[in-house]
Amino acid sequence: MPFYTYQALDKNGTLVKGTVDLPDEYTLYRWLKDQGLILVKLRRNYLRTFFKPRIKLAELIEFFRQMHYIVRAGLPLLEGINDLKENTKDAELKMILETLRRQIQAGQSLADALARHPYIFPPSYTAIVRAGEASGSLDKAFWELTTYLEWLQDTKNRIKQALMYPTIVSVLITIALVVFITIVIPRLTKFLSELNLPLPLPTRMLIAFNNSILKFWYIPFILLIAFFALLFSVRFSERLLYLWDKMKLKLPYLGKMFLNLIMVRFVKYLGMLYRAGIQLYQTLDVVKDIVGNRFYAEKIVQIKQLLEEGETLGTAIELAGDFPSFLIRSVKIGENTGTLDETFTELGRYFEAALDRDVKKITTIIEPALLILVAVVILTIIISVLWPIYNMLGKIG
Repeated sequence: MPFYTYQALDKNGTLVKGTVDLPDEYTLYRWLKDQGLILVKLRRNYLRTFFKPRIKLAELIEFFRQMHYIVRAGLPLLEGINDLKENTKDAELKMILETLRRQIQAGQSLADALARHPYIFPPSYTAIVRAGEASGSLDKAFWELTTYLEWLQDTKNRIKQALMYPTIVSVLITIALVVFITIVIPRLTKFLSELNLPLPLPTRMLIAFNNSILKFWYIPFILLIAFFALLFSVRFSERLLYLWDKMKLKLPYLGKMFLNLIMVRFVKYLGMLYRAGIQLYQTLDVVKDIVGNRFYAEKIVQIKQLLEEGETLGTAIELAGDFPSFLIRSVKIGENTGTLDETFTELGRYFEAALDRDVKKITTIIEPALLILVAVVILTIIISVLWPIYNMLGKIG
């Protein structure tokens, strides 16, 4: 939906500014009128339409945590949201909180107000808040979201930390190769050509390779642009995205990590929505858009269909196929013993630990591979550069 930036007057004649995503200008006018505001000026905000605003994960965690405390303490929502707005330093969040306050003041539920900002509060979040409002356990709903987002932030930080060393080494190797190709080898070639000495084969091969790179430098750029263009075009083909998501699961080492990441999302969200009191077939509608893999999203649709036909969750997962046998057995036991809530929690811990092991395993493979690459680069330099110089000094002696 398009974004509109508006200016309006409230009942006291105070000018109110804001940005909101709504289908059209008439809907914006009605939306402001329902909140007791008179539209003064509006404009279509194309920048926000194409580059939707985002809020830092840490800010979102703090928002849900404070909302948990507000609801648990029995404070009025309007008062609590207004306090959060006054204390937050994030301009985007401040604007959203003001919009939430006005929507609730106009009679909307908190879940409906959050649903007006899907780019900040995905459907899974609003579904949990809606269930919390219906069951009178809104504080627990906010705590569930806080706990999940803290786990998500911790997982992202661990992955970033694990990949930091390989990334730094890769960048340094790239810089060294660029300097070697553009500066060292051309000067070496000029120096050796002036001596009119026969060059060893490794040196001739290196010089020929370097000359071809310098002569046809535009080819790597064209290939790089073509690669990114292909990636961009693939985004518009659901079939290609589906095949890519399926192929990722078969990659050596990485495939297992992707699978465990999908399973973590699957059981974490399933457990979170289940504890919120949402029916299983309804939770699956939300979870399929969260697992981050179209192949497994299709499997989740199959699971939902099987549930609607009367199958149990464990049997439906088994019939859908391609789910770990440990998960299937655990869900069946949880259903039989009436401990499905605890089962989702334990499965979340299991796949989270498996994901952590996968990340560590991949980094332990990448690090020695990078060291070998560095050794090869250094050895190539020694053989190609120092060998002819050593021969030259031997002939002089």
